[in-house]
Amino acid sequence: EELENHVLAEKYRCIAEFFSTSQERGKNFLYKILELLRYKQDKINIARYVYLLSRMEPDKKAEAGEALKRYRGFASKMLQWIQDDRDTRQLKTAIQIYAYMTRETGAEHEEFKR
Repeated sequence: EELENHVLAEKYRCIAEFFSTSQERGKNFLYKILELLRYKQDKINIARYVYLLSRMEPDKKAEAGEALKRYRGFASKMLQWIQDDRDTRQLKTAIQIYAYMTRETGAEHEEFKR
């Protein structure tokens, strides 16, 4: 129930919806967030987490209002989830699932199959 309702339906969906429309940030950004979440008990990592999220904000002049609205909803949820240990564990799981579900396969990985 926790996996379905909180990890997949809530956190995974939020991540997937945001990153499916964002061309600027990719998995590298998510891995940075995941690393900061792993060591969130260190106060400096929470500050880094907030800074990383703030750097994602679209340029208000260059971006349409919809992109800014999506960012603000995403950032708000991410900030909310880091404040609770249970939400943080669920978020880490959702990020890992998203990374696995969106990993690239193809010719660039063919050399490793031989």
